[in-house]
Amino acid sequence: MIAGPALCLFFAALKSNAASPSVPLPTKSSKGPVLLSAKTCPPSFSNFFALWASCVPGIQALTTSQHVPDVHPSTTRLAADLRAVAIEISQRRSFQNRYGADLQAVLDANPASSGKGTGRAKFVPPPSYYEDDEDKVPPISESVRRSTPSGSRSPSILNEDDPTIDFIPRAYFAAVSLAVVEVSTTAVTPAGDVEGVLGQYILYDECPDPLKPLMRELAGIAARVKEVEVEDDKRAMDLIAQGRDEELAASVTRMERLQAMLRRGVGVEGRSMSPNGTTIQLANKINGLALRLVQLPAFMERQNDVFGIVSGAR
Repeated sequence: MIAGPALCLFFAALKSNAASPSVPLPTKSSKGPVLLSAKTCPPSFSNFFALWASCVPGIQALTTSQHVPDVHPSTTRLAADLRAVAIEISQRRSFQNRYGADLQAVLDANPASSGKGTGRAKFVPPPSYYEDDEDKVPPISESVRRSTPSGSRSPSILNEDDPTIDFIPRAYFAAVSLAVVEVSTTAVTPAGDVEGVLGQYILYDECPDPLKPLMRELAGIAARVKEVEVEDDKRAMDLIAQGRDEELAASVTRMERLQAMLRRGVGVEGRSMSPNGTTIQLANKINGLALRLVQLPAFMERQNDVFGIVSGAR
């Protein structure tokens, strides 16, 4: 759900006009090709399109050797930006519906070898208010044709015209990401264990094997979050020592920027302070872990209960 869209964004950048980044969209219209550009992009995607467009010149300038990850800070930064946009795309219900349908198509084309018939994809998008909500969303090519240039930037991938239920799943996902940060800063031990409610510990050694990769990822995030907190504190103390109190009061810490990215999407914060994008990389790691967590059976069961109540209360 992240690598696939990120690679599509990368190949689109390679084929785009660097001077005026755009993406041709498939359409059955007789009016000819539809281009998704800065002028035609729907407002709710404008921040994320701008972030992708900013990557186009750098991607096209890469040498063959730089196509290998981590050989140069600029490559790492470009990859982080593309993954950030891909994560936001993965939160759109239209993408999730297509993703689930594609998974099912693969299973249908490759029946289980056990002879028990076709398996069912476990991935299920959050429920909607109405069963036919997806039919009410026009294809993106129609949205592009109807959109008009706008000087304002939407602070989210959602806008006020989207169904309320779409805001709720996005807020739910943001809450999970922010919970990962909270647990990372308050409950993860140096050994990688997690302190739970009532002082009970979730021990790594006792964790079921399928969940141990998630525990390791959480421990790695916890270590990096704590490093960022220490770096923020050091910067604040340095500014105080230099008598730059006003600059300190007006500044935004990296932890604050990180939390803003998780709450409202990376587009709202633009490019991070460090040249190689360490803040956005951390946000990507947290969002990636959140995506894996919300697909756990226990999460999905509770998610369905919660969204069932929300849908019934409309």
